[in-house]
Amino acid sequence: MLRKILSYSLVVGIVIITFNLISACSTQPAHKSNYEYTNDMLFGNILLSHNSEIDSQSIPKIIHLSDIHIGSEACKVNYENCEREFENVCDILIKWSRINNGKEYVIMITGDIVDKSLPNDNYNNMRKARLLINELDKHFRKVLIIPGNHDLKTTREENISQVSLNKFKEIFYGADEVSKEYPKLDIIGNVAFIGLNSLEGAIGKTYSDYYGDLNCGSKQLQALEKLIENRSPFNLNEKKIVLYFHHPLECSSDNAPHQQRFVKKIKSYILENKVAAILTGHTHDITDKNIEWDGVLEHNAGTTTGKKRNQRSNIRILDLENKNIKEIEL
Repeated sequence: MLRKILSYSLVVGIVIITFNLISACSTQPAHKSNYEYTNDMLFGNILLSHNSEIDSQSIPKIIHLSDIHIGSEACKVNYENCEREFENVCDILIKWSRINNGKEYVIMITGDIVDKSLPNDNYNNMRKARLLINELDKHFRKVLIIPGNHDLKTTREENISQVSLNKFKEIFYGADEVSKEYPKLDIIGNVAFIGLNSLEGAIGKTYSDYYGDLNCGSKQLQALEKLIENRSPFNLNEKKIVLYFHHPLECSSDNAPHQQRFVKKIKSYILENKVAAILTGHTHDITDKNIEWDGVLEHNAGTTTGKKRNQRSNIRILDLENKNIKEIEL
């Protein structure tokens, strides 16, 4: 009898162990994410691209656009509205891509994609922009987007809108990204693109008082510091880093200590060559000037559609590998 009991117990034990091993194996992901090794709570909720090309050593060239302002009638280039002007630009870029291997280029749009964020028309301007950007996405390696002040604007009298920011993330990044926060990290080839919301610290404040200020907020700065200074937890040691946000550094207020902290930190990264480039918009600068690339590139794309100007800003191609700048003739 004892022998039978022991034999039975042994069989049961083997069955239990086998079941546990099978269960443990069945709970493992089929393909482990490149970023699953980190349990850093600071980065548990950032806007992180899920299709990053982290194993590639290529360095994509950048086509820098900004301040498109779909919904505005103030684009004077061909006396058309800004939506039509952006359609013209997209057509030119797509034709250009066919003879210049567009898949080697990342298009970066540094904010003010729409002129107003209007809930009452179901954010129709953002949806129009999304359709046009979808077409660019087919011909280029990737299109990277961050918001500007107009993307969070309803009227001058209302607050800078968290609701509009959430809708921006939903339309341009996807519904699953709404709850996530900036910085936005995309690793493409050998470049880490880090996008910021330059009005994060002004959410909920009156638009007319804060729309022109660089206001990245303390939490976003904390995450940025860890990304750049520790190069963790995403293995950024060998990557070139490109920062992009809407407001240029000179748009910070001297009377706002938190804005000055951000500017001081960014300037230290420039002096220490911790970043390869800083790309912005907002000012609609159309100056046709030769840019000397000395150390870290600081580039403002002006206005791609020519809002409130009689011409579009030149569209420049930034070559991080060879440190040169070319222009696309429109």
